[in-house]
Amino acid sequence: MGLLFQLLEDLEDTERSWLDRSSKYSIHIARLISLACILLLTYFFTLLIPIVIGTVLEHFYNYANAEYKYLWAFSLLIFMPISIPVFTNWMDKEYCYSSIVVDLFETVVFLRENTRSIKSRFEMIFFLIYVVFNTIITFFAVANFVEEKSLINFVKSDSISFFSIILAIHMLIYIIVRILLLPNKTIQQKYRKLSREVMLWFFVLLVGFSYMIHKLLSSFSTIDMLYLLGAILVAFVRFITSYKDLRKIIVEIKENASLFM
Repeated sequence: MGLLFQLLEDLEDTERSWLDRSSKYSIHIARLISLACILLLTYFFTLLIPIVIGTVLEHFYNYANAEYKYLWAFSLLIFMPISIPVFTNWMDKEYCYSSIVVDLFETVVFLRENTRSIKSRFEMIFFLIYVVFNTIITFFAVANFVEEKSLINFVKSDSISFFSIILAIHMLIYIIVRILLLPNKTIQQKYRKLSREVMLWFFVLLVGFSYMIHKLLSSFSTIDMLYLLGAILVAFVRFITSYKDLRKIIVEIKENASLFM
């Protein structure tokens, strides 16, 4: 990852230098550097994605037939969408593609360092304890209105759905209180809140895509497809919005840090 990030930074410096030149063909050379950046990303994800998908299919669906004969198909599926911004902004000298990619990787580094802290790990443990404890307490709260024997029989007959719903409710309550209602007045408060929002919406996107793949391997109606596409679209828009806001805060933090160096 460090080598990849260094290569991307070198490409960014080269692309910016060509964009700053007044030569007639400098913009085209800069765009060729953008395409080199895309090829580097395509190579990286072509190696990564098939391994991840193959591992999931083997462990969860007992499907072990990954011979990787058509890796070029993965490469094209990755290359085509991420190259659209380059071709649509080909003549725009203010647009630096590799800079966007470097900003993304830099944000990932910030988020990774944030999740590795001792405080984040303790909070994850507290989150799990909170959800499990409140799920158990919910059972006793419902017992105030429903006879215990009837409630136990209901849980035994439909335990997975019952506990899944209760777990989801308490997870949602925790997320709303802990993440979405965080203060955001100072720079550090904004950074903490937005970093958690970015990870939250990325997790929602990951769950949405995973569930869609799961449904594709079983039954999948048109209504299910439209609903999932809508949910994924909303999560993706929220992820992009949170990411852009987080980038502004990271740039501000870096600028403030440089003033004291």
